[in-house]
Amino acid sequence: MRAELGVDPYRNPDPRHTELLPERLRPFAPYSLDAAALAGTDIPLVRFGDMWSRATGALRHLAGLPAERLLHLSYDAVMTDPEPQLTTFGHFAGLAEPEVWAARVAEKVDRKRAGAASRLSAGQAEELRLACAPGTRRLTGLLDGTAAGAR
Repeated sequence: MRAELGVDPYRNPDPRHTELLPERLRPFAPYSLDAAALAGTDIPLVRFGDMWSRATGALRHLAGLPAERLLHLSYDAVMTDPEPQLTTFGHFAGLAEPEVWAARVAEKVDRKRAGAASRLSAGQAEELRLACAPGTRRLTGLLDGTAAGAR
């Protein structure tokens, strides 16, 4: 999309961007994002790892927050036993009925995704590990309270 538009539509949102994109890219634009199309798209592991690593750059904004303003959730825990994890999040977020919300959302969790990393080949796992390394360092730094989380 960046190559087609000359800008990243997620960093510079404009509803007109969707109309300027070729039909094959429109389901992925911010104002016309189609969850089914996205779910049906095979994202290469390296690209996903790179995107995730870039997204962790926002962690620097969390580095100075007091501990009571942060909530750490494990993706694996949400995948394997979602309701208690989501209830914890609901309480943290101040939802009116966190247990009700968590039960409703937990039904939508695709538990087949749990442990997906263990089903990768050794080569795929290494590619993903390398792509995620910068983000992993940031996240580890934030959790450990070191400077690495602030970069």
